[in-house]
Amino acid sequence: MAPTNLFDRYFAVIHRYIARRLPADDADDLAAEVFLAALRGGYDPAVGEIRPWLYGIATNLVARAPPYRDHAAEGAQPRGGA
Repeated sequence: MAPTNLFDRYFAVIHRYIARRLPADDADDLAAEVFLAALRGGYDPAVGEIRPWLYGIATNLVARAPPYRDHAAEGAQPRGGA
């Protein structure tokens, strides 16, 4: 599969997967990193479907992402006060 087809076909689902686990800004960056890693990784079609492979890359990148704090869950005031 050509790199542009790969990106066009799977970017949205990989982004949603990451966005459920990390803040939106981080999801944008990590989703792009998934496809960079895929292009460098040399996917072998004989191994199986490409989608689970992309999810595996995404899972590994999410696991390595620095932890973040959910300030809203900790009772912090939203910007703008009260």
